[in-house]
Amino acid sequence: MKLQNDKFSYHELLDRLHLILSNVDDFLLDHPVTQHEKKVRKMIEKASNKLSDAYQEIGRIEFEKFEK
Repeated sequence: MKLQNDKFSYHELLDRLHLILSNVDDFLLDHPVTQHEKKVRKMIEKASNKLSDAYQEIGRIEFEKFEK
């Protein structure tokens, strides 16, 4: 079974990325241990930045495919 990659599918991925990014911010970056362990914080920040890049890219692709 092949899934349709329609506008909703792209929007759904944006929503999932937003959810994960919010969790990373709320539960990982704001955690007291992360505040103390700078090396770990940098690693989590790097992951968050990559997810943010993916969010922006999917938003761009969605706009290009469905909003032009």
